[in-house]
Amino acid sequence: MSIVNRQSSIKSQSSIKSSRVLVVGLGRSGLAAARLLHFLKAEVTVTDTRDREVLSQTLKNLPGDIRVETGVHSPALLEDTDMVVVSPGVSLNQPFFDLARKLGIEIIGEMELAFRLLRPYGIPWVAITGTNGKSTTTTLIDLMLTREGFKVITGGNLGTAITGEVLRCLRDGSAEEVDYVVVEVSSFQLESIRDFAPSLASILNITPDHLDRYKDMDGYIKAKTEIFKNQTRDDCLILNLDDPLVRESCPHAPSEVFYFSGQESRGGVTPPIPRGAYLRDGWLCINADGKEVRIIRVQDVRIKGVHNIENALAASLNAFLCGVDMAVISDVLSEFSGL
Repeated sequence: MSIVNRQSSIKSQSSIKSSRVLVVGLGRSGLAAARLLHFLKAEVTVTDTRDREVLSQTLKNLPGDIRVETGVHSPALLEDTDMVVVSPGVSLNQPFFDLARKLGIEIIGEMELAFRLLRPYGIPWVAITGTNGKSTTTTLIDLMLTREGFKVITGGNLGTAITGEVLRCLRDGSAEEVDYVVVEVSSFQLESIRDFAPSLASILNITPDHLDRYKDMDGYIKAKTEIFKNQTRDDCLILNLDDPLVRESCPHAPSEVFYFSGQESRGGVTPPIPRGAYLRDGWLCINADGKEVRIIRVQDVRIKGVHNIENALAASLNAFLCGVDMAVISDVLSEFSGL
């Protein structure tokens, strides 16, 4: 069964050849974005507030004709810039970005850039966010899809910049062969999306975090829930039913909503949640279309602990909605030993 919609968006990224793009921040994501933009023949400038000495190794990985500014974000850079691509570690609450907005310059993040460049290929995106468990869940989904035989690009906050994976696919001409893009997405990355619309989005949990970046919890929650703002009724959203902050923060999601719950249900014929993944009589179960299917016994899931069972439920539901066979899901859960 596959519920994920694979139709290509009617809106696609126009050519960025010869456009003037400023990349702000030279962490892993910024470096990958700069290299991708250079490959696509954009006129690239990079800026980072760290000293050149600190960035010496990073700068060796940049093409030689990219302009580099270190130690400051100079407002003068914005005078000949068409678009700003900001790294997730750089806060958007700075006068530099206020000026960019005043000048009418679009500010996007590395995740948004990757999404726009792959959009013409009509590849469904599977996006995972949450305070905890993102990496485990994202890895499980990647393993399940790959075991099923799908060609998958996986990256994001997980460790591999997604623009680096896009660059690899564009270089070797394999983008048309990709079935799914699977990304772990942080709240920082979600701050700078514009068109980003995953076919399948998940919010695993929300607990206090990054409050040095956000004014309060409301700001953090708002960033997390950006993950589904551009979805449509053809897309799917998976939520943690047991987390009140997740459950109460998504009352008007535009997409088709599924849930997962780690609460054990015994006996009876009514699932504990409307549709989704849950535990019953010691089994991980899925009921997405009115029929309950058992996946694997809890005791046979190799990764242990309540939090990992929740991750396993979320990953299983994602994989199921992407068309992965139950036997494949069960095999991965019985073998995966964790990160």
